[in-house]
Amino acid sequence: TDPAYIRLSAELCPEPKEYRCRIDGLSRLKQGTDIALIGTGGILRKALKAVDLFEQTYSFQTAVFNLVRLDSLNADFFTPLKSFKAVLCLEEHQINGGLACLIAPFFAESKDFPPFYRMGVDLRFGASMTPEDLYSYLNLSEQDIFNRLTEIAV
Repeated sequence: TDPAYIRLSAELCPEPKEYRCRIDGLSRLKQGTDIALIGTGGILRKALKAVDLFEQTYSFQTAVFNLVRLDSLNADFFTPLKSFKAVLCLEEHQINGGLACLIAPFFAESKDFPPFYRMGVDLRFGASMTPEDLYSYLNLSEQDIFNRLTEIAV
C-alpha cells in the first residue's frame, strides 16, 4: 500500500517573498550551507523558528526546503542537497512509512549524499488537546526540532 500523510495543523507553510514553489524538486524556504532540513506543510513554520534559534546559538547555517510533491520522486530532486554536511527530514507523521521513507533510498543508494536523519512521530498516537500541546506531546515542538538539530550538528 502507498504511504498516507496526516497534517497536525491547518497552518499553511510560510512563503518568504522570494519563495518559488517547484513541483519538480525542492522549494527553498531559507538559505543555508551546513545542514538542510526537508519537510512539507505547516510543520515548516515550526522548523523555521527552530532554525532561527539554532543559528543564533551555534555557527551553523541551515537551509529549509519544502517538498510539495510526494509522488514520482527521483534522485534529481535531491541533487541540491549533496553539498550539505547533513540532511534532516522533518514530518508530522509516523516516522516509519512517511516522508523520510520515501526519501531515504536516494541517500542510501549514493555515496554522494550527506548523512540523512529523520524526525517524526515515534510510535505514538495523538490525543485531544490544543495543536501546540499536541506538537509537544508528539515531540515535534520548536524546542524538539532545535534539540534534534543540535544532536546532529554538535
